[in-house]
Amino acid sequence: MSGVLINPIQTTNAAGTFFINSDGLIQGTMQQQPNSRYNLRQGTIGGTTPLYGGYAVQVAIASATNTTYGNANGVLTPSTSIATVNALTLFDQSVGLISSPQSTVPVGAAGQSISYVIAGGQSEVVVACSPALVSLDTGLITQQVSWDFTNQQLIPYVAAYAAATPTAYSYTSSTGILQLTFSPAPGPIANDVVTLTGFTGANTVFNGAFTVVSTASAGTILNLQATAGLGSLTPTGGTLVAGGGAFPCQVLSIETGNAFTVTTTAAATGNYYNWNQSGTAAVILF
Repeated sequence: MSGVLINPIQTTNAAGTFFINSDGLIQGTMQQQPNSRYNLRQGTIGGTTPLYGGYAVQVAIASATNTTYGNANGVLTPSTSIATVNALTLFDQSVGLISSPQSTVPVGAAGQSISYVIAGGQSEVVVACSPALVSLDTGLITQQVSWDFTNQQLIPYVAAYAAATPTAYSYTSSTGILQLTFSPAPGPIANDVVTLTGFTGANTVFNGAFTVVSTASAGTILNLQATAGLGSLTPTGGTLVAGGGAFPCQVLSIETGNAFTVTTTAAATGNYYNWNQSGTAAVILF
């Protein structure tokens, strides 16, 4: 025998998970620091939206009569703007969340408990983020970022803007450009990510988060990149949701293409929540 071809001290990871040069980031978990265990809280999920780790939420004081959600350190519901975000949910010690072979991410519904950390507690939390945030590399950790409340992820900084209703709508199927006209200009500029809501019927495809491709007429016209090939849809009735502003965090590190992040499917196709093992995530001081 010429020798045993093994390396007993080689550093590896479990097959199919992280690369050996990965930090092993998983959305909705805390980095283990001395203060971590003391910052962890548990609250009760309220409303109708299921919650999972890494979700931006608002925590309200529970009812003193304990008739609805009890008194488990507050009731958590999704935030829709920077102004209302006061916590991030976590998978850490969130026992009782539900998963299945079809929906592998643990998720909780109204009345269930879920862990969270309060804003300003200096917790190091992993959240999903846009791959565009790699542009922050080598910069200061105090660079401003914003939050996409539709996709529950950090995004490049967008200046705060108010809710607004367009005065005109148009959609070009060949390019997927959704053009919205406002009076006056609402404020978003090219490359900002904005959220739309209120579209009904076949036009619900225009509800969600979209990137501003370009603007015109002093910013009163926004050209958004929607899905191409939808045919002769005539969007109407939707509104621009107030958004933007600086998310209250510092970005400590970013990992592209090798982190576990949460993906969701629409309620019409099962409302499943599964892991994207090639996601992009950031460690933030929250």
